[in-house]
Amino acid sequence: MSTFRQYLPTLAMLLLASFSGTALADSFSGKITNYQIYSNTNSDNYSVKIGPYTLTAARANAELLREAFFRKLTVSVNFSPTACFPTPPCGHISSVTVQSFDLP
Repeated sequence: MSTFRQYLPTLAMLLLASFSGTALADSFSGKITNYQIYSNTNSDNYSVKIGPYTLTAARANAELLREAFFRKLTVSVNFSPTACFPTPPCGHISSVTVQSFDLP
C-alpha cells in the first residue's frame, strides 16, 4: 500500500497533463467536404463550419479554406477549442496549411 501512495502524485500529474494537452489544441486534417461561412459585418472574424467543427477564423484563413474546399485540396487546420452551445465542437483557428501534394 505504501508503494501506491508513493506513486499516486506522479500518476495524478500524468493524468492531468494528458487531459490538459488535448484541451489546449486540436486539429483537422483532410479534404473539406462541408463548408459554410457566416460573416459578421461588425467583426473581422468569420464563423466557418468544416465538417463537425464550427470555427472562428480571420478573413485570410476563411478565404484559404474556401479555396481549399472548391479545389478539393487536403488541408491541416490547427485550432484552440472553445466552449460553445448548441453546436460543439468549436474553436478559434490558429493556422491553416495546404498540403503541397495536391497542388497542380
